[in-house]
Amino acid sequence: MKWIVIAVVLSLTWVGCDTERREGCAIVQTSPSSFAYQSKRLSGSIQLAAVDSTWEIRHYRGNDLLDVWKLSDPVYRFDCGDLTGDNIPEIVVGVTRATRYRKEVDHRLFIFKLFKGRKIRPLWLGSRVGLPLIDFKVERDSVPAVIHTWERDTDGTTVEVIYRQQGFGLQYQNNL
Repeated sequence: MKWIVIAVVLSLTWVGCDTERREGCAIVQTSPSSFAYQSKRLSGSIQLAAVDSTWEIRHYRGNDLLDVWKLSDPVYRFDCGDLTGDNIPEIVVGVTRATRYRKEVDHRLFIFKLFKGRKIRPLWLGSRVGLPLIDFKVERDSVPAVIHTWERDTDGTTVEVIYRQQGFGLQYQNNL
């Protein structure tokens, strides 16, 4: 009940929760750089903070800082969702960088997990999705959540694609 009151006061909407069975992981975006989550097992918050010329992903439980992951690349998007269906949110970060196999500086997609519900660890540090990435968002209205991307085709048109996280990396679901 406490989370619902907070959500109403902040005029936010909980998503990703199966209300009939009271299962799932409820996730609410509390600011452009912060998410709160609650499941049967865990609750906490995940924040993105600018520190000097770098970025940090911070995981809190209450006021206790549980872990920090430093990013040295510019961040253009920050999102969260239960991508694996385990009732623990994954952290999805869009960074701008070149990679070992893709030398051009472009948008990349990084996915982090909360290892044992505490430690921030990489789940997938993608050099590229199917086509060059323009932008993405996490669609939290299903369990597991999906990643909706906008990608640049070779002729310059925008292609919308849905991916699910599966094992190592993302599995193509369909074009929209």
